[in-house]
Amino acid sequence: MKKARNEEIILFDSELRGRSSRDGETLGSIAEIDFDRSKLRVKLDPDLANRVAGDRFHLPKQGFCILRLLAISARSIARKKL
Repeated sequence: MKKARNEEIILFDSELRGRSSRDGETLGSIAEIDFDRSKLRVKLDPDLANRVAGDRFHLPKQGFCILRLLAISARSIARKKL
């Protein structure tokens, strides 16, 4: 996880089951990970930040985040199993 800095984070309003990572909203990238406090600081994607500021997007109260790298790996693994 320490190498995850600057990796893209995708936001989903529900579990990913059966969906592509392209179905999610690009939240931004990892800016900092504080393992001691179990906190993750995210640099918002500029387009998303503009939509939030313009009241055109509201973050869900609850959601699921995945790393883009993990989403690609999960698809690759699934294909190899078939």
